[in-house]
Amino acid sequence: MSVYTEQDSAGSWKERICNFMQGRKLHAHHHATEDWRVLGALALICGLLGLVAWMLEGLSDLPGTWVVALYVAAMLAGGWDALVDVKASLPKGELDIHFLMVAVALGAASIGAWNEGVLLLFLFSLSGALEAFASDRTRKEIDSLFKDAPKVAWVRDAAGNFTEIPVESVEPGAVIQVKPGAIFPVDAEVLTGQSAVDESTLTGEANPVSKAAGDAVYSGTLNLWGTVEAKVVRRVDESALQKVIHLIHKAQHLKASSQRFTDRFGTGYTLLVLVVTGLMFFVWWLGFGIPAFENTAAMRSAFYRAMTLLVGASPCALVLSIPSAILAAMAWG
Repeated sequence: MSVYTEQDSAGSWKERICNFMQGRKLHAHHHATEDWRVLGALALICGLLGLVAWMLEGLSDLPGTWVVALYVAAMLAGGWDALVDVKASLPKGELDIHFLMVAVALGAASIGAWNEGVLLLFLFSLSGALEAFASDRTRKEIDSLFKDAPKVAWVRDAAGNFTEIPVESVEPGAVIQVKPGAIFPVDAEVLTGQSAVDESTLTGEANPVSKAAGDAVYSGTLNLWGTVEAKVVRRVDESALQKVIHLIHKAQHLKASSQRFTDRFGTGYTLLVLVVTGLMFFVWWLGFGIPAFENTAAMRSAFYRAMTLLVGASPCALVLSIPSAILAAMAWG
């Protein structure tokens, strides 16, 4: 159970908000220990402020500064988590996807495309909230499995009597007794008795499975009606339940191949996009004679085109979709 201590050390809900706002992240996994409620609230604020600003933008009697102020507030809310990451990674010389997201949002704002920048940050922050929610839900399910797992087992001693000992002390070859309504503490093979077992904790199948002499029973499954004696086949830390928990915990920290690719080349790709964007600005301005910053009805400026290139080159869809989809599938499974 020690593998979950670091994730559970975030403390109370109020402490996690303070840690989040001060940027003191726990690095077990990005968003893994952040409270999804905080991320969700920031995404909601970003979306609502952006929507209000977009609706008020068409009102001619409203000063433009108020609309811009609403857009700026929305971008700060939606980009807060990314800004915290950028603040932590910049001193290390790392320019990851979060930096590119912030740069894209600022680029959109610089050309007056406030609503596009707010929409991007809203989707980004919402994706982070969903990812944190799925991770938190999965962790709670694993914790519930640990909580429900038996802590003791009834083991037959040399005199033939069954005594209660800690489940960690049960060795392969020992004979255990499991009564109706009890959970099998370890993986074993039935010696005597008949019963039906609820194996839904491992398989998800709700229908009881009949068990008789010679059948395998697994830790974490529920003995429904008959008393059985079974021979232990493996220690508790090698049981089927522990393997499932280990696989889920391991899967939480694995990434899709496309996500690993972007993480591996994140800094280089970010620098490449920024350099290409800067070069293309000068190509359009000096090479093709397009105005540097002045937009006309017939032609967009070189800076506008460069910012459009920056937005298009950002792997936003990849960053937004993959982690949330994987974690949501894991939580559902």
